[in-house]
Amino acid sequence: MDEPRTKVLSNGAVYDLDKKRIVSGAVLTSDSARALVDARKSRKREAILEAGTMIAQANARNSQHPAIRALADDPEAMWKAIAIGRTMAAMDSDSPYGNGAAEWLERGSGLAEGKQTADGADVGQAAELVTALTGLLQAFDDARGRQGAGGG
Repeated sequence: MDEPRTKVLSNGAVYDLDKKRIVSGAVLTSDSARALVDARKSRKREAILEAGTMIAQANARNSQHPAIRALADDPEAMWKAIAIGRTMAAMDSDSPYGNGAAEWLERGSGLAEGKQTADGADVGQAAELVTALTGLLQAFDDARGRQGAGGG
């Protein structure tokens, strides 16, 4: 019988060219497979965050919105810009996305009904969030008023 045609891979595994599969070496356990998947997810998360932050920071430099403009050098600019957009939609009664945006904010802040943050978010924290968001929107409205009055 002929000798099987094999190739030794860089990780030490033996690949059978006739069977087209690894026949020995390089054992992949469920733990090492999980670690590979986790590492891939982590790299993907980091790439998304980096790209989103770069875009958010670039947009912030050109924005007329004072809250967005403040994100120009913020390393968490992407998430904050998303939160600002969702907050504005949630507080706009004419927005078709208002309810979904409000639910997203509740879940993201840990204030959704039946859920609490790790430190036990309560009504006082919800009030603080609403106050902060109201101030943010007031700054936006003030800037828009100045811009409309020729203040730019």
